[in-house]
Amino acid sequence: MKVAMITPYPPPRLGGREFWVEWMSQELARQGVEVVVFTANVLDYHRSSRKLEISHVNGVKYYKLPVLWDIDKYSTPVVWPPFRALREENPDIVHIHEPNLFLTTPLAAYARLVLKKKLVTHCYSDPFDWHGEGVLFKAAMAFYSQLYHWKLKMADRVIVLSEEYRDQSRHLPRWWGKTTLLPMCLAPVFCKLDAESVARFRREKGFGPEPIVLYVGRLDTRKGVDVLIRAMKEVEGAQCVIVGKGEQNTEEVLRRLTAELGLESKVRFMGRAEQVELNFYYNSADMMVLPTVDRSAETFGAVLLEAWTAGTPVISADNPAPARLIQDSGGGLLVARGDSHELAGAVQSLLRNPQTALTLGGKGQAFAQSHFSYPSTAVQLIQMYRELLATP
Repeated sequence: MKVAMITPYPPPRLGGREFWVEWMSQELARQGVEVVVFTANVLDYHRSSRKLEISHVNGVKYYKLPVLWDIDKYSTPVVWPPFRALREENPDIVHIHEPNLFLTTPLAAYARLVLKKKLVTHCYSDPFDWHGEGVLFKAAMAFYSQLYHWKLKMADRVIVLSEEYRDQSRHLPRWWGKTTLLPMCLAPVFCKLDAESVARFRREKGFGPEPIVLYVGRLDTRKGVDVLIRAMKEVEGAQCVIVGKGEQNTEEVLRRLTAELGLESKVRFMGRAEQVELNFYYNSADMMVLPTVDRSAETFGAVLLEAWTAGTPVISADNPAPARLIQDSGGGLLVARGDSHELAGAVQSLLRNPQTALTLGGKGQAFAQSHFSYPSTAVQLIQMYRELLATP
């Protein structure tokens, strides 16, 4: 069996989709599936290459395609679709990762309509409805929504991350009959570290002795990082560490807000981190916060699982999918979306009650470790592939 994964970005872009494709492709290869990945040659936010690079990593073949223009604010690299390479690779199944426009849309159509291949559409979120954008952008997204609907219609199987996303999506309910639930997984690099290693990492990063309130993820307006920064104005005796990058204007706005609130010594922007370094951040933190204000931008909450592997308790805005994880695990607290005062209260509560924080982190750790492994999820995925190939 041969599978072509088509995804807009590869690691080191920090995101659940990017890491899922990387780790799952390698796990599928270990279990005997031939995997080829087509993706844009993007090195990081605001950095891309116009060169084609073909490589093999841990049994997986990668085509990193020349990028004509990376519209990274909207997670949209513009590439010329590699029709010939896809035809020559001749996969049995084409597995696209959505939402995306310039790579997945033409290749999905080519694979399904011309090459007559089985098509899997893997949905991480609906087409974005970004806050504060103008009429032209809204019109463009309305057009793309029609293309997205078309890709769902063409698909032989649709994968979603959570029941909450499936049920509340604008697009997915009508395709219920061909939908498969496949949650995010935990990369093996995430684990509990020894105290000496964590202390050394904190010294190297220049962190003081104060408890750490951690955010990990993309910096954009939907993620609510500004809500967390405002909350830190009310929090005493703690430091806020923000790990991740994003659209440059958004990061500048967040830094200005930090300065306006007089929090430069209390809020630190650490930039992007690889997964191994992320594990140190999770282990160093006293709590991890997921303050997302746009429910459509949080269809699972993989960072919660990553934090829990370190025994770190979490606080999340009450978006449906992360809320379900917290309710099922007992590993954290929920606050109202966009309410910096309530978020500050939750942070203070865990700071004042370290035993409660320890208990929450322990429950989350047990929950994360007993679910969401790549090997077991790969078995489910292979079975789904086989069922598709067995149908006319």
